[in-house]
Order: sequence, then C-alpha cells, then structure tokens
Amino acid sequence: MALGKLRLRAGETVQIIYKQSETILFSPTVMVMVTLYLSWYFAIRYDLVVQRWGSLVLWTLVIGIYAGYRYYHWSSTQYIVTSERLIQTAQDKLFHQSTVEVSLGSITNISYHTTGLLSTLFDYGDVEVQAQGIDKPIILYRVRDPQATKDYLWELSQAIPKKLE
Repeated sequence: MALGKLRLRAGETVQIIYKQSETILFSPTVMVMVTLYLSWYFAIRYDLVVQRWGSLVLWTLVIGIYAGYRYYHWSSTQYIVTSERLIQTAQDKLFHQSTVEVSLGSITNISYHTTGLLSTLFDYGDVEVQAQGIDKPIILYRVRDPQATKDYLWELSQAIPKKLE
C-alpha cells in the first residue's frame, strides 16, 4: 500500500511511517553475492563460460529475481501512524498484500523485544501492539529503536480519549 493509496479521514494526519530496518537485508545480500560470485568464479576458472553461457545467465537471472523479491517484500512493508490509527501493510507473497488497522484509542498494551546479536548491535526489534477488536496483535517487525517506537505509540494511544462500551 503506497502512501498515495491511503485514504485519510477528515482532520487525520500522518504522524510517522515506520519501516523494517535495512539491516535485515544484510543476510540475503551476502547470500546473493556469494552465490553469484562462486558460480561465475568457477565457470571462469575452469573455462566453462562459453559451454555453460545459457545456464550461467539463467542462474544469474534466477538469483536476481530472488534478490528483487526480497527487496520488494522489505520495501512494501510499512507501519503508518496517523493521528487516529495504526495501519500495518505487508506484502505477504508476490500477489498477496494485507492491511490491518486499529484505532489508537483501542490500544490496550504495547511491548517490544529484540533477539540475537545483530538485533542488539543494530538496535532493531519487534513491537507488539494489542488492541480491542482484533484477534491477533499487530507486530511491527524489525523496526529501528523498538523502545522509542513503543513509547511513542503508547503516548499517542493515551492521548486519545477511550471509547466507553
């Protein structure tokens, strides 16, 4: 969901947009580079480029498509905070996009956690938002500075008057 497709309500404004940390692209990038390097290295080293030209090009294309898909998945996942709502959009599969939104006033609990060395070193983690009216929590996966994100969302949710049921 591009921001251009987001329909804001009257008086509603976008406060901040969170994205997943760029650090999570490190592992797939290294894998793509090593795979391509080794393929071409051995083809050149053993003079197989001419014999296996079609296979090498096809392999390079497949790896390139994989890299493009991983980047597209990363770039299309975003968490939009407006003055009234938290909206999570994610590209789950190639042709499957999901959007979940909750009113900031319905948020009942927010927590965060970091796991692993990279998460701790590069200060990213998951922020879990529980709200009335949804079965599963909204999880902001691998966002930068999860503690500040949690605190900001909590402050916004507490500033909105709660609806009595």
